[in-house]
Amino acid sequence: MRKMTRREQKILIVCGSLLFVYIFHNLVWKPFKAESKISSQKIRKGEKRLRKSLEIMRRQKAVLKEYTEYLNIFKQEMTDEEQMSSIIAQLEDMTQRQKLQFSEMKPQKMNTFDFYKVFPVSLKMDGSLDQVNQFLYDLQKEPYFFHVDKLRLEKKSRQKSVLKISLVLSKLLIF
Repeated sequence: MRKMTRREQKILIVCGSLLFVYIFHNLVWKPFKAESKISSQKIRKGEKRLRKSLEIMRRQKAVLKEYTEYLNIFKQEMTDEEQMSSIIAQLEDMTQRQKLQFSEMKPQKMNTFDFYKVFPVSLKMDGSLDQVNQFLYDLQKEPYFFHVDKLRLEKKSRQKSVLKISLVLSKLLIF
């Protein structure tokens, strides 16, 4: 084998350097850069999840406080029969306060679900539209929180502004 000239040696060094740069770029740099990009995306997703978790933890006290307030309002503290009697007494009190004349009040079958019970009551009464509106408004707000399941309004007579009302109310309580 003959000895290489200086020019050939320089060309060999330049070609070897280019080959080294090409191999380094494709076998080391590109995979490193791709892995770095994937890691950065994972870090950003993790940081986002962490911020969301921290926000939830920050609001935990307020949510638990609100939960206990609602639990105190909707907790069933009596037996089913006593609860139904209490509901009927509340409805009688409200109809008397609104000067509505009720003709019929029937407790219906209580429904039990996973962690709560629904106590429905059927009512029939007579009154003006204003009285009925106020009655329903008062029943749906604090401290009663009744739910109107069915409502039917009929005009009692053509001349009077008295309505015949049939409705089913229910109250949800956590046991």
